[in-house]
Amino acid sequence: MNVPIDFLDGASLRVVRTIQDDDYGMADAFELKTPSETFGFEVQTEFMSNGNDHVLLIGQFGEVRLLTYKSFNDAAIQAIEEFIESYFLNHDIDHFTFESRRPVAVRFKDNWIIRGNGELYKSDGVRLHRLD
Repeated sequence: MNVPIDFLDGASLRVVRTIQDDDYGMADAFELKTPSETFGFEVQTEFMSNGNDHVLLIGQFGEVRLLTYKSFNDAAIQAIEEFIESYFLNHDIDHFTFESRRPVAVRFKDNWIIRGNGELYKSDGVRLHRLD
C-alpha cells in the first residue's frame, strides 16, 4: 500500500468516549478522521511526579470497525505520529487541558500500531489474526 503524502490533509481528531483500557485503567477512545477513512485509537493520561504536568500515551491505533485494525507502512506511521503529536501539543483540547496546561509530551506505547501494507487484522482480545 503506497500512502499518498497528503493522506492526512484535512484530517481531524475527536474524542468518542471514555473506556476501560487493556490495563484495567481508564482511557479515552479517539478517532482520527481523514477525508477517506476513520481510525480509532486510545489515549491515556499519565500525570508526572509534580502532579501538574501530564503526558498522553497513545495505543491501539487503526481500528476501522469493532476489533478490526488496519496495518500501516513506515511512511504512514511516521506521518500519523507527527500528526497526533502536533495536534495534541498545539491545540487546547478540553479533555486534556488541565488548569490551562496542555500535555508536555505525547508517547506511543509499544506495538501501538500494526506495521504492514494495509492488511486488516481481527483481535480476539489476546492475539491479532490477519484477515485475508
